[in-house]
Amino acid sequence: MITEFVEKIAQFNNFENVENQYSNNFKYNIITRNNLIQYMKIMLKMKPATILIGEAPGYNGCRWSGVPFTAEKNILIEYRKGQLFGITNGFKIRDIAKPQSEASATIVWEHLRKIDSYPLMWNAFPFHPHKKNNTESNRKPSNEELHTGKLILSEILKMYNINNIIALGNTAQETLAKIGITCNKIRHPANGGKNEFISGLNTELGILPSNAST
Repeated sequence: MITEFVEKIAQFNNFENVENQYSNNFKYNIITRNNLIQYMKIMLKMKPATILIGEAPGYNGCRWSGVPFTAEKNILIEYRKGQLFGITNGFKIRDIAKPQSEASATIVWEHLRKIDSYPLMWNAFPFHPHKKNNTESNRKPSNEELHTGKLILSEILKMYNINNIIALGNTAQETLAKIGITCNKIRHPANGGKNEFISGLNTELGILPSNAST
């Protein structure tokens, strides 16, 4: 089921100025597809009650790892007592000696590891939208792109049977509103938002203050 889902989204190549990091057209698609499949299978077994949704992948994180909100450095670390991520668990990166890092992904995964709680991660638009002729950039997804994202997201929500949806940041909440999804919002960890992100996520996940010190 999951492998078929990833193979299906890998076929979306009809947008301009968008990298589908799972497509055969993307140089590292074998890595990104493998990691997303592994991640989704593990999360399905974990049965998360919550999904954390951003706007779209950035050029430093999910674009290389294949996993939303996740950089290559996170892929090398084992979480939940070795059940999630790690090369020995079948995850891959481009160059183990030079793993890509991303600030927001670092904050997110450090805190999830601390509280040992793992919501499912996804994006309103699951591919990397970029400025014209510059793949090392980010841009907001268009309404047409978001329509495709909504169709894909609806499959995710059905697959995991998740009703508790949290938007990561104002832009993500506005993006989800465009496709008719109402949800709670927490602060994005970027640009000095770490503490508010942690506090908001703890509240949404029902983490007691004594177990969630920073």
